[in-house]
Parts: sequence; C-alpha cells; structure tokens
Amino acid sequence: MPTLDDITTLQTNAGVAPNDAFAVVDRSSSGSSRVEQVPAALLTQGYSHAWVVNYDSPTLTGAGASATTAFFNLKDFTTTDHIRKVKVIVTEAFTGSGATFTQLEIDVGESGDSGKDNYVTNAAGKSLYTIAENTGGTLAAPPNAVYVETDDGGSLHLTLTATGGHKIDVLAAGQVVVLADIFDPADFKNIVPAS
Repeated sequence: MPTLDDITTLQTNAGVAPNDAFAVVDRSSSGSSRVEQVPAALLTQGYSHAWVVNYDSPTLTGAGASATTAFFNLKDFTTTDHIRKVKVIVTEAFTGSGATFTQLEIDVGESGDSGKDNYVTNAAGKSLYTIAENTGGTLAAPPNAVYVETDDGGSLHLTLTATGGHKIDVLAAGQVVVLADIFDPADFKNIVPAS
C-alpha cells in the first residue's frame, strides 16, 4: 500500500472523473481517523456538498397514492451559511410504472421561498443527463454567480413534482444528483499561515 512519500512514484493520470475520490482531513471530526474520501466532482467542480436521490427513496415510495409532489430536506442551514451555486444532474431518467407522466419537475430551493425553487427551477427529470445550475431567481447564472446568505433556520429542499395527472408513487426508475457550494465564512479564518 503506497504512502504519501510514494506519490512521486505513482502513475500519473491526465484526467479526473467525477466519481474518482480525493482524501481530505475533516477538521471537525472527532473520530479515530479524520481522513475521509470525497468525490472528485466536489473538488474539481467547486462544490462542498452532494446528495443522491433514487426513485425508490422512502420519501418517494411513501408519498401516498394521491401525492403528485414529494420533497426532501437536504440540509438545515446555520445562521452563518452562505450559498453560491446549486446544480442538478439527472443521472438516470425518471420513468413511471404503468403510465407515462408528462414530466417530473425538479426544483431546489430554500424553505420559505414561495415555490422552493429559488436555486434551480423546473429541471426536466424525464430527460437523461439534464443539467441545470442556478436557474432559480435567487442565484445568478454562472459565471456571474453571487454569494447569498441563507435564511436563519431555513433549509435546502429538493422537490419532485409529477405532472400530467400522474402520482409520485408510480416511479419505476430515476436518479438525481444535487450539488451545492455552501460555506460558513468563519471557516476561512487561519486556513493558511499569516503572511
């Protein structure tokens, strides 16, 4: 097993895939090891958080026979959290069992927003490899993204809505990945030695 001293002898890779991993030290961890792996997509694309939601998530399968919408509370915000960007990637197209729904709309926003879609709005869940970033009204589209202070006590919500008269509990396939850059400015203090 190579150690850090062996890095210069290892094979050089000319590319990094999103599902590759980096090792990082988690300074907030109190476990026996503070070294953890994180997906390369977070570091190479500038995100701090990632979530994966599958069609068979208990939140979706337990939504009830009459429900057309289901939401996930992805992260509770602290009083000092800031958010810069949010991206949705449909990695497996959502399909229905027994009936084809018109669309599965994917929204990401902050609790308390009128439609919980102020970060990403109406991403097409039926289309494989749909990518939507900062399409809501709060965050500017890249490359002009801005930092937005989150609401005290709010949370980051993912909402899935089946359209065309179909229900959310008929999903037979689908996966969405949500990436977000959320940070506390206090965590920048002393990140490198002072000049």
